Amino acid sequence: MNRKYFSVVAAVIAILTLAACQQSNAVHEPNSRTPAHSETPASAEPSALLAVASVFAGDRGRDWKAYAALPQIAWTDPAPTEQGPGVYFRQGTVLLRGFADEDVPNGVPGMEHGIVRRNEGQSTLTLIGSQTEVGTVAISKPFYSDDYAAILRNQFGAAARLVTIADQCAPAPFDEGAGPGAFFELSIPGRDIVYARASQQDGGKYTAGFTVFELTRAHPSQAMAELGCKQPK
Repeated sequence: MNRKYFSVVAAVIAILTLAACQQSNAVHEPNSRTPAHSETPASAEPSALLAVASVFAGDRGRDWKAYAALPQIAWTDPAPTEQGPGVYFRQGTVLLRGFADEDVPNGVPGMEHGIVRRNEGQSTLTLIGSQTEVGTVAISKPFYSDDYAAILRNQFGAAARLVTIADQCAPAPFDEGAGPGAFFELSIPGRDIVYARASQQDGGKYTAGFTVFELTRAHPSQAMAELGCKQPK
């Protein structure tokens, strides 16, 4: 997969994430910031990202229906919808672990722009693929976050092995103010190895930007080279 592919996917994810953010925040009234922060509660249930990654890396990972009943996903799309010629998406919301309540821009332009109080880990999940199979999983959370490995380890814990295979990757040209990205190899026992690209995306002046994690099956060697990634120290 090359840089052009990632740029197209990133642009679409940013548009869909912003739309989902506006829709989600439309039902909340902006609240004043309070000093109390509520951390994501611990749970015996697998994290949203671990649950999705386990399906993606398994035998049924290409099957749209395999994700439909995951309790960690609150689907906003009832079914995959065609967003371009032969390109299908399905979106929902998930909660990433390890985050607290924050004042998050609502993404709405003009006089309606404001903030909402919600958990920073409340994220948009996007399945991307053809009519018959899922090819990419993307999770987009509000705000730029630099410590990608820490976020991923919070989601996977001891249930998966995470290895950084590249870092200091150039951001997309249109992602103003975004920091460098990274790539990871993810191994879940009994599953195929998959790869995670972590990046920051500019969501425009009415957001605080997004941190995005994309899961793919093919080794991203070409993308790593084209993005000017460095070997991790």
